Amino acid sequence: KLQQQLDDLVKTGIEPGIGTLRFKHLTVQGKDVFVIGIPKNWGLPAMVSFQKTNKFYRRRTSGKYLVDVHELNQMFMKGQKAYEQADNYRRERIRKILNGQVLPTIATGPSVILHLIPYSFQTNTLLDLRSVNQDVWHRLKPPFFSGGDHRYHYDGYMILDGAFHGEVNGYGMIQRNGGYEMFTANISYPYRVHENLSINVFDVSLMSESIEV
Repeated sequence: KLQQQLDDLVKTGIEPGIGTLRFKHLTVQGKDVFVIGIPKNWGLPAMVSFQKTNKFYRRRTSGKYLVDVHELNQMFMKGQKAYEQADNYRRERIRKILNGQVLPTIATGPSVILHLIPYSFQTNTLLDLRSVNQDVWHRLKPPFFSGGDHRYHYDGYMILDGAFHGEVNGYGMIQRNGGYEMFTANISYPYRVHENLSINVFDVSLMSESIEV
């Protein structure tokens, strides 16, 4: 009942909504503790509209405080800046992949490039991938994986579809910034139109069996 009351209070007292809250009840030294998880918001800052107010707050060690105009402007710009940084990062990675700067032996032709970019990539925090069980990374192989090599790369830990010193048709990589990058050229096949003409066909149905996150 308390969980429902808190959930309703947040949904009706904040604009725009801040997503699904997560609740967990704990008992610590005989006392009840209710833990509430709030998801990080990429979009607009949340405004308190409870009891017809229109206020923006921030929190510091001594408690909450009302933000001024300058801080409010920064809060509105933060989400857009994060999106632009992620978009620029992806564009630069695509350029490097297609130019052979990530792997000089990458296959050319029709391909799919996927990026999963965490919000924390802005902090420039690098993960130590050596401390993680490598068996986990093999679940992140590229679609239609037919076997190949796996090794550490400057940007992270990479699983290759194809020989490392031959043509690479695809790879999946856990990046040191916490992101995931996938490249595959295995999504097209030659289709013979007639005796003197063949074209590459991109079959989107092939992707239905490919990726599980």
